[in-house]
Amino acid sequence: MTSILFIETPGLWLAVRAGELALRQRDGRYVELDKRIKVIVAAARGFCVTSAAIRFCAAKHIELFVSDDASAFISLFAPEARGDARRAALKVRERQFQAVFDTRKSVAIARAIVTAKVKAEGHSREVERAFSISLLKTRTPDDVRHIEAKATQEFWRQWDGFQMRFVEPVVPYAWRTWPGRYIGRRQGLLGELGAQFTARGAVHPLQAMHNFAVAVVTARLTRAIVAWGFDPAFGYLHDGRKPGRLSLVWDAIEPLRPRLVRAVFGYVETHEFERRDFLVFVHKTTHEKTVRLAPALAKEIVAVAVKTVSVKECIKTASWLSNVIAKRSLNNAPGLRPYLECDGCLLLGDEPDLVEIADYMEASGKTVWRQLSEIP
Repeated sequence: MTSILFIETPGLWLAVRAGELALRQRDGRYVELDKRIKVIVAAARGFCVTSAAIRFCAAKHIELFVSDDASAFISLFAPEARGDARRAALKVRERQFQAVFDTRKSVAIARAIVTAKVKAEGHSREVERAFSISLLKTRTPDDVRHIEAKATQEFWRQWDGFQMRFVEPVVPYAWRTWPGRYIGRRQGLLGELGAQFTARGAVHPLQAMHNFAVAVVTARLTRAIVAWGFDPAFGYLHDGRKPGRLSLVWDAIEPLRPRLVRAVFGYVETHEFERRDFLVFVHKTTHEKTVRLAPALAKEIVAVAVKTVSVKECIKTASWLSNVIAKRSLNNAPGLRPYLECDGCLLLGDEPDLVEIADYMEASGKTVWRQLSEIP
């Protein structure tokens, strides 16, 4: 796809030359980039980007994702450090934090997220109804997570025994059959704790493809969550028990996961792979092996992820999440409920009550007009 640039060569620089994006090569030459590029994925060690290039990408709405290990990405979306001081953004964060500190609201929001995910998973009507009833009985975030885990296990069962096709016969035998989504690993500094199941650190090529696709979409979704005014670190289904995790982003991606999973399996089903499509790394201390994607295949999975979950879909998801939080916060402002059922409002004054209504509506993704001439 000409709209995606995947950078795999170490030591390159993204810069601006003569008013256009260019890639500085290791020998000092500059190669001008195709003007049709809308997504740049840098998954090579030693990659550098100039402040001018960041400003250019932000101004032209070019998505820039950077990683040094191709397993997680940082998304760059602004040319400078700037606080979002909009009243609407302040209202979004106020409601977000109020709900985080209120267990009842947190549970209600977590339920809504899991309900949307279960629906997207496409279970039979009877199974979906059973999970919905179980969700209504939950009282804590842990209860909700338990139901989400059970629904997810049921969803993944449809790929039990799924086979990957390889061109050459000399590949690890275990690679040919899908082993399941999660890997059991002992915890603790020395492995002294019991095993827990995690999707991190893929041991199978298909797991690596799923992880990479999720990493790309998560970086893309982070931009939408931050742009909407949220603090991405505070979530509901995912809490703050893991320092540094963007919990709200992981909440937001849950309803999108089933679509992404189907897209990756669909890609694998129509392709034959080679041993060189995958790289195996061995941990120097624990000697555990992890599988990652070689650059050529990683570029293909980027295209799958970007096509499956578009920027518009990310924005739509952020808007949906804002509405979910707003509706669960209305017990503090019950008089606002009728207004949030409207498509927008016309604000023609600065009375505090009217401004509060407009702030709530704008924070919930509704249109606020301030002049009659703005109404379409």
